[in-house]
This record gives sequence, structure tokens and C-alpha cells, in this order.
Amino acid sequence: MGLHAIDEAKRCLNCKKPRCREGCPINTPIPQMIQMFLGGEMSDAAEMVFENNPLSVICSLVCDHEKQCEGHCVKGGTWRPYRLNIPGETFGNVHYGINYLNNPDVYDLGERVVVIGAGKAAMDVARTAIRKGSQYVTVYSVTEVPGASPKEVEYAMIDGVQFEFLQTAIEIKDDGRMVCDVEWGEDGKMIRHEETARFVPADSVIISISQGPQDRLVNRDKELKVDSRGLLKTDEKGETTMEGIFASGDVVTGAKTVVEAVKCSKMIADAMDEYVQKKKNVLN
Repeated sequence: MGLHAIDEAKRCLNCKKPRCREGCPINTPIPQMIQMFLGGEMSDAAEMVFENNPLSVICSLVCDHEKQCEGHCVKGGTWRPYRLNIPGETFGNVHYGINYLNNPDVYDLGERVVVIGAGKAAMDVARTAIRKGSQYVTVYSVTEVPGASPKEVEYAMIDGVQFEFLQTAIEIKDDGRMVCDVEWGEDGKMIRHEETARFVPADSVIISISQGPQDRLVNRDKELKVDSRGLLKTDEKGETTMEGIFASGDVVTGAKTVVEAVKCSKMIADAMDEYVQKKKNVLN
């Protein structure tokens, strides 16, 4: 049995109100199954799951876990990865950076890995892939200068990561991807030169072009308004469009550093305290 299965099982909080069950259309007793699995009661766990769903093995392979059980877990990737929306993106050898970084040990990427994107997360992806055994890792950037810091790029190069600039993917195949040259117009829009399209072989493709908040987090209340990127709208004090609800960090600003989120949260904590004190005075 793979150690990653045990590691994943140990992440379960065994919630009193398991949202994973709520997200499952047939209300699979997931926490109970996990606890029985960890306790060595494999047969009993299997019997319980089978009684609830005779097609449980098939469902474990074909269900859309991100939208159902895993997508409802309180420990769920705040983030959902942005997609390229190009042909072949649903192939089995295509992964998303934020998912890969959550548990790289469960991925068998092969020797040749293509990373699409050149931001901070993409550097983490590329360097992790190298350290996990991939021999040839290439980062593709649509700009001349990567979004990651110069130091992050330098460290990636030292690890052996290769870089290709002003190129983008236009199609993913089961053994690589099609790329073409790009340039940037005066209006700031990217122009793709598909006449330069060529095939780049790869065992795996990892898309790491940033990420936005999970819809289930920010869109569950109609009073919470979001912008075009799916980020929560707030005023200068961090109060959302829903009275008494404050937000800060990546869910408002987009993916940034932890210390930036802390800085923002400290200021908003003062605003929250001020709000609570005003409410107390009104009640008194």
C-alpha cells in the first residue's frame, strides 16, 4: 500500500459535521471509513462503503472529487488553479501546480516535465520536480522576464531547470504539447504567432499560471460580491459587501506572500475590533 494513502488518511479531522459527506451525492460515510482504515479494519471499512454504494470502486476512479467530497473538505487547495482552456488540458498527464505542490510524492511525472507559467509557484513546481527525480524540467514563460523574483529564477537554474521565454502553449497532446512564439503589442495584449507552432515532447505537463479562490468559499452567500477574478470585494478597512464580514490576504489580493497577508490582516484586525466595539456600544 502506498504511504501517500496513509498520509492522506491522517489529514482527516473526523469532523462532527463532515462536509465531505454533504458533498457526496450518496452521502458516503467518508470519515468513518478513514478512521476504520487507519485502525486496520480494512474489511469492515470496505463492507461499510460497499453497502452504501456497490459501485464504490468505480466512483473512486471516475467521480469529480474536487467538486464533491474533496471540494467540500474544510482542509481544502482556498485555491482553485486557473486553466489555459486549450485542447488536451484534461489529459491524464496534465496537472496543476497548486495540486502538485500539495503532495508531490503521489505524482509520477516521468523524466521530461514541462511547466507552463513562470511565477513563484511555477518555480516551486519546477524545483520540486527536479528534486523528486525528473531529469529535464523546462519552464515556459509568455514574457521576457519571469514573474518570479530573480533569486527564485536563479535558484531554479542552479537546480537544473531550463527556461523558454516568449512562448505559450496552444495544445496539449498525450506525449507533449504544441507551443508557439508570442509578442506583446503596444496595447499590452499578447499576440500569438501560431505559424511558429512546434511540438515539445514531455512525459508530464504542469500548469502553474496562478490561481483564484474556490467558488464555494466566496460565493456561498449572495451578499458577498467578487470581482472579475473571483476575489472578494472589500473597502479600505477590509469589510466585505456583507455587513460584519471582513476578509484579508490572498482571497482579497490574489496570491501573494505570507508576510503580505499578515500585514494586511493585522490592519484589518484593528478594523474588526473597532466594528465589534461600536456594536457593543449600540447594544448597551
